[in-house]
Amino acid sequence: MAKWNAGSATLSYGFHLTSTGLLNLVYSTSGSYQAANDKNSTIAVSFTANQKGWVKCTLTASTATIRFYTSTDGVNWTQLGANVAASGTSIHNS
Repeated sequence: MAKWNAGSATLSYGFHLTSTGLLNLVYSTSGSYQAANDKNSTIAVSFTANQKGWVKCTLTASTATIRFYTSTDGVNWTQLGANVAASGTSIHNS
């Protein structure tokens, strides 16, 4: 999923699953895709084939920390791996 104004090539954020099973957050503080911050979870998602699952991430500006989470029911969440240091603590509003 992403918030990207393709008409003006202005990026806010993108969130996806990599080919190796890591969660990835890419975000820009200025809107520039070329200067975007690209952060991965420290471990891969462990859902099995055909298992329903939920994923989310948070960026906490006050501590410059990104956390990735998984859930099997959408209610109870478990942090996926370790905290990841954020580069920049705001996300551009495109």
